[in-house]
Amino acid sequence: IDFLDELYLAEPGAIIQTIGKRGGAAMRVMVVGHNPGLEGLVTSLTGARTDLPTTALVECTLPIDDWGELDLDTAGQLRSIFRPKDER
Repeated sequence: IDFLDELYLAEPGAIIQTIGKRGGAAMRVMVVGHNPGLEGLVTSLTGARTDLPTTALVECTLPIDDWGELDLDTAGQLRSIFRPKDER
């Protein structure tokens, strides 16, 4: 787990840049942060506009082999969204 101050209220481009630099050989990366950056990130990567309330979780599939390939033009797929109200 890396706690990165630069991701607090970060824009999608900054989040993607950070993932590209720090993702390394990881098969999966989980980013925990705040809106509007995370909602913008989901829209940028999947084309899906979605409301992400506090504690929401989004799973995306990305057509990349290395995190360094990730950019704002990456066309991923939104796989699932978990929202706290859905778990009641």
